[in-house]
Amino acid sequence: MLYFKYVSEINAKIVFDEDSRRDFDILREHFKCENKAAKFAKQFRYGMSPFIYVISPLGQYANGLTFEICEMCDKIKIDYEIDEKLLENIKPSLNIDEVINVPNKKYEYRHYQKRLLEKLCENGRGVIISPTRSGKSLVIAGLCHNIFQNVKKTKIQNILILVPNIQLVYQMHDDFAEYGLTDLYNIQMFTAKTMGKKNAKVIIENFNVYIANSQYLMLHGDELPYIDAIFTDEVHQIKSGSEIAKIINKVKINHKFGCTGTLPKERIDQLKISGVFGPVLDEVEIMKLQEEKVLAGVKIYPLKFIHAKKENFKYIPKEELEGLSKVEIEEKRMEVAQAAYKKEAMYLGMHEQSNKILLSICSKVIEQHPDWNGLILFDYTSQGESLYNLFDFKNKYYIDGSIDVKIRLDVVDKMNNSGGNVTIAQSKTFSTGITISRINFIVLMTTQSSPTKIIQSIGRGLRRQNKNEIIVFDVSHNYEYSENHFYSRVELYRKFYGLEINKDYSIKTIKV
Repeated sequence: MLYFKYVSEINAKIVFDEDSRRDFDILREHFKCENKAAKFAKQFRYGMSPFIYVISPLGQYANGLTFEICEMCDKIKIDYEIDEKLLENIKPSLNIDEVINVPNKKYEYRHYQKRLLEKLCENGRGVIISPTRSGKSLVIAGLCHNIFQNVKKTKIQNILILVPNIQLVYQMHDDFAEYGLTDLYNIQMFTAKTMGKKNAKVIIENFNVYIANSQYLMLHGDELPYIDAIFTDEVHQIKSGSEIAKIINKVKINHKFGCTGTLPKERIDQLKISGVFGPVLDEVEIMKLQEEKVLAGVKIYPLKFIHAKKENFKYIPKEELEGLSKVEIEEKRMEVAQAAYKKEAMYLGMHEQSNKILLSICSKVIEQHPDWNGLILFDYTSQGESLYNLFDFKNKYYIDGSIDVKIRLDVVDKMNNSGGNVTIAQSKTFSTGITISRINFIVLMTTQSSPTKIIQSIGRGLRRQNKNEIIVFDVSHNYEYSENHFYSRVELYRKFYGLEINKDYSIKTIKV
C-alpha cells in the first residue's frame, strides 16, 4: 500500500516499502511528460532526460496534485491511504454554509457563477475554468465578500488578487467598485507605477484586498503585507519553469485559487497549475453559455492568401556548407530550420499586398455596418506599425506593449461608447485584460495556435451586448507554418464552438 504523507504547505510525499515499490514505479510513470528540450539538446550533443517526472524517485511531489494522483491509483487499482494532515492541507474548506451576493444588489450570480463560487468555498483551494466574458470577476469579488463576511470561520483578512498585466489591475479594481466592495473593504492596487494606491473610502480597515500584476509580484513581492489567501486570474500563464509559478509555489498558505478560460496545451503545464493550486474544481463550457444566450455566437471566415511565388526560408547556399563535417552540416540545417518559423511569420506579417487587401476588407465591413467596431490582432511590433500606416481609415487606433495603460483604457472607452472604430493591437497586449462590449469583428493576423491565446482573443468580442454573434476573420497563407497553425485553430473552433470546417464555414482563397 502507498501512503500519502504531509510534508509542508507546499509538498507531500508518497511513502512505500519494498512490497509496494512496483506500484510506486508504475504510478510515477503515469505522471511523466515529454521533455521537448531534450530533442533540441540531443541534436547538439547535450545530455538531457527525455522525460520530466512530477513525482521524484523518493516520492516527493507538489501537494496540489494529490487528488489527481489518487484518481490514477483508483483507475489502475493501487491501494493507498492519505494522512489527515495532508487531507486538511489539500482541501482546506472555508466552511461557508451558504454563499451570499455581492453588496451591490444590481448583481446576482448566474446559476453557473453560483456553482463555481460554491465549489471554491467548499474546497478552499483549486482552479475553476470559465470562458472570457462569463463574469469571472463577479465570482472573484463574491469569493472575497463571502470570506470576509464569514471571517470567524475562514480566519482570512488579507487576500491577494494576482492578474497578468496592468490593464487588469485597473479593470479588476473598477469591477470591485462596481460590485460594492470598495464601500466595505480596503481595496488597494499594486503596480510598478501605483506602488499601492489606496481607495479613499474605507469602512472596515481590517479586511484588505490587494490587486497586483505579475510583474509587480516578481519585483516587489516582499513589500506586500502578509497574505492569508491568493487568487490568480488567467492562471494558464503559470507555466512550468516560470518565475511567477516559483514565487506562488513558495507562498506557504493553504488557500490558493486560480481561474482561467482555457488550460495550457502541454500536460506538464497543466500539472504545474494543479501542483500549485490544486485540482480543477469545475468547468463552464463556452457552447453551453452560447446556448443559454449568455455569450454571443461565433462566425468564422477563413481568408487564405495564395502566393504564386514563395520564399524558401530553409534554403542554405552550397558555399555555406563547404568544408563542414556531417555533424556540422546537420547542426547548420537545424539552426536554419529553427529560424525559418520566425522568418516566415515576419515576412507574411509585413507582406504589403495581402495586408492592403485585408485592410480593404475591414473598411468595406465598416462601410456596410457603420456602427460596428473591429479589432485587428497582430504578433510583431513592426507588423502592427506597417498595418497602421497602410490603413487609410479615419477612426483607427494603435496599441502595442509600449503604449501607456491609460491610453489603452481610453481606446477601450472610445470603442465601448461609439461605433465605426478599428483598433490594431498586439495580441499579447490586447488578448487579455480588457472589456470591450462593442466588438463586432476580430481579425486574427497571428501565426499562433495556442488554445489560450486564440480563445482569449476571440473572447474579447463574446459579450452579447449589441450583437448576437462575433465575426472572426482568420488569416493564413500557403506557407508551411501558417497552414499548420491554421488547421490547429480549426481544431480549436471545433472543440470550443462546435464549428466544423466545410460544414459551418469554408476557406476563401485570395491570390497574391
